Amino acid sequence: MEELREILKTKDLTQTEYQGRTFEVLIKSFKTHKKFLFPAFVLFGINGYVLKNFIVFQTISKEELITSFLITVAIEFILSLFQNSVISKIRGKNELDKSNLIFKSIILSIIMTSINFSILMMSNNLASSIIIIVLALCFSYFRQVYLSRDLNFFQSIEENFKLLDGNRKRIIIPFIVVNIIFSILSFIFLVFPVIIGNYSTEASSELMVIVILVLFKLVDGINEFYRKILASIIFLNVEDNQ
Repeated sequence: MEELREILKTKDLTQTEYQGRTFEVLIKSFKTHKKFLFPAFVLFGINGYVLKNFIVFQTISKEELITSFLITVAIEFILSLFQNSVISKIRGKNELDKSNLIFKSIILSIIMTSINFSILMMSNNLASSIIIIVLALCFSYFRQVYLSRDLNFFQSIEENFKLLDGNRKRIIIPFIVVNIIFSILSFIFLVFPVIIGNYSTEASSELMVIVILVLFKLVDGINEFYRKILASIIFLNVEDNQ
């Protein structure tokens, strides 16, 4: 991480360099951050099974909703710890002690899960799209600041706005690319479960749907870890060169 730390301090990376460096850190993370990745992937897979009815038939029971919510909170908690670890390793220091990090990770995991589920359950696609766009445009650096700096919630929002000044496109554009790629992969993965689930009643077909959805959620897990690394690298590059 020392080489990356020096690179981030000395120059503004290009969009291509952001993606390349993120991929390098992701590959290394399978060795250096196994304690985060393994439990998260297990939870992603379980969540794929829990959400099968919602993904295929757009229906979900109260029990499935609560279970998925709790699983997602746990996933977000792990992702928060992971992101703090990535930033700290690249930066060479950690401003947060263990208790403060755990507290912040719990708060953030509950907030993020609540927002994501609220958007997911909205029947108005236009309203949910507007909320996503506003959050992306206005709070792109908040998570990284909150999880890595010894600042409270509102101080982190203030610092986020300072970093956004003149640096909004640097973090928005890479994520547009990632979102497009993941949207294509999502369509490829989900079109088959929807077709099979709606037009076949065989037990083997149901098993196939479950397997595909679990695999999809594992890919979703890789996507989430990639996004956290990408956001961290851009944040550190902006912070060091503002």
